[in-house]
Amino acid sequence: MRKSRTPRLTSKRRRKALRVQALRQQQRLGQFFSRLNSASLSIEFATANATAALLGLEHSAAKVGELVRLAPERSAMAIGELLKVVDLVQDHVEVFQRKLVPMNHVFKMRNPRCPICGGQLLVQVYEWQQDAHDPKADVLAGGIEVDCEHEPDIDTDEWDEWHRGHYSRPYVDWLPVETALLEWIQKNYRFPLEAMN
Repeated sequence: MRKSRTPRLTSKRRRKALRVQALRQQQRLGQFFSRLNSASLSIEFATANATAALLGLEHSAAKVGELVRLAPERSAMAIGELLKVVDLVQDHVEVFQRKLVPMNHVFKMRNPRCPICGGQLLVQVYEWQQDAHDPKADVLAGGIEVDCEHEPDIDTDEWDEWHRGHYSRPYVDWLPVETALLEWIQKNYRFPLEAMN
């Protein structure tokens, strides 16, 4: 029974293999710097914490660049770890991109529309939430009220008929719409700290 062996690399072949490996690592490093550049453009509008994180990334990137030059075989793991850090920073930056709106802000939705009549939906936040363990965390929407633009005044005779037609199946018609709107507002908007008082 023959055992196949991989041929031993001569020092010349080994140097060539290391150069090829170093070129591949430099390509990955180029991808990393491209992602780092897009992250830094987003961070221009973020807080000092995100800026500090970016400075730490640039320092780490310089270390990885030196590692690629000196030891290409060890650099793959370092670049992988650095890309994980970039993803974390990008997640951190997204939080700071939420737009600050007043507590009584009314969101006039173009989409989605009223699931019954197709009218414009008016959304207002009536409950707010904040991470109890982080006093600097954003204040987000906790509960919303969704109204159709065609809703008549509650004191009129038309309101009972309108309400029966619009809310005959609230869990089927309205719950999916309200859930999607709440998630969208939480992702894109924050509220002043007074909302928690």
